[in-house]
Amino acid sequence: MHSHNGVKPYKCQHCKKGFSAKSVLICHLRCHTGERPYRCQVCEKSFAQKAAMLEHMSVHGSSRPHVCNVCDKPFKRKSDLCIHKVTHTGGTRCEVCCRSLSTFHSLVQHMMRHTEELPYKCHLCSKLFRLKKSLKQHLHHHMNNV
Repeated sequence: MHSHNGVKPYKCQHCKKGFSAKSVLICHLRCHTGERPYRCQVCEKSFAQKAAMLEHMSVHGSSRPHVCNVCDKPFKRKSDLCIHKVTHTGGTRCEVCCRSLSTFHSLVQHMMRHTEELPYKCHLCSKLFRLKKSLKQHLHHHMNNV
């Protein structure tokens, strides 16, 4: 594996982009071929990456383990519960650390730090990001390496 020394010996035959691991190249090739080998057994939706399919499967489950301590509304993801809790406070103060933020959007982004969730995934290499802007910067990096 050459991931830490910058060497990218695996080249895409379509766009000439280099990769440090053969498995990442194989995943990347699917963006050119349109191959989606992973299929949801419930709704038949297909995915290029196994991780994306597994993440999708949670929409079919009924488990909602994260419950609001104010109104008892259940949520599938902790991040959704954190965002919901703001509706009870009406403000932009984090209930976990009491930090005050200037906008609702800033509060939502801040709350993600407490949940440790990484909801934004690169469709080219499967890297996960906490912030949408970080994913956009990462995708821009992919495009510059083409």
